[in-house]
Amino acid sequence: MKTTLVVLSVILLQQGLVAGLWAVLAAMRMARAAAWHWSAAAALVCGGLVLIAQRDALPVWAGFWLANAFILAGFMAVRRGLALFVHGPTGDAEQAVVWVGVMAALALALGGGMSWRVVTISSLSLGYVMLRSAWTVQRDLGGEFGRRLSAACAAPLVVIGLVFLLRAFFAWRLPDTIGHSVHADNAANIASMIAFLAAGLLMQMVLMGLVMARLVLRLRHQGEHDELTGLLNRRAFQRRVADEAERLRRYGQAYGVLTIDLDHFKRINDRCGHPVGDAVLR
Repeated sequence: MKTTLVVLSVILLQQGLVAGLWAVLAAMRMARAAAWHWSAAAALVCGGLVLIAQRDALPVWAGFWLANAFILAGFMAVRRGLALFVHGPTGDAEQAVVWVGVMAALALALGGGMSWRVVTISSLSLGYVMLRSAWTVQRDLGGEFGRRLSAACAAPLVVIGLVFLLRAFFAWRLPDTIGHSVHADNAANIASMIAFLAAGLLMQMVLMGLVMARLVLRLRHQGEHDELTGLLNRRAFQRRVADEAERLRRYGQAYGVLTIDLDHFKRINDRCGHPVGDAVLR
């Protein structure tokens, strides 16, 4: 059995497990909309990989054009899921234009059979989608996660995007070495397959890290803030005052504490009911 097909089978297994995992998390309502997209993305990639593995027995349009159509759609589903996760614009119109353009370009490139142009076009498109995904994370998660954490989450996506762009560049510059179908058994394709395997693992680590980071931040917020008003609870307030007192001692930066006492607040609850009293407190 070809070495590339062995690695391809491992990637296929990886993506199949990922598709099932995200489906389970979506059913558990953990980042539901994004998780369904990421599950569908892994399933689409699996479909493309199956077609790639069967290229020798399939017509060109199925083994190359349709396989790349599935994989590109899968990567775009990852980006759309990220946009939903960060509550940013999904860029559906842009993605539709890119997908149609890339598919048309691949159809033209395949007119003369498999060539380095197919590798270049497909790698360029996947690299572009990954870099746009990284930009989505960096742009829209800064307010929630902070600049450092959002940059740390975006960085692996940038790396994956650059790897695909490098593959496109070398396929163009070294067509006799890189510009072959990825299922062909040669050293360059084995290295590419291993890189794809690592990229898939890295991407899933990023996506899972985003979900876990949001969960941790929400749990911390719930542990430090009053559920009704959103103000700091007693424990968090005391810690904040201690921090400010230490800042005053070390740097001379003054701080103030404002207290508000509402007299006879019970009358609001008695006359208007507790829901109105809660609204007044908020």
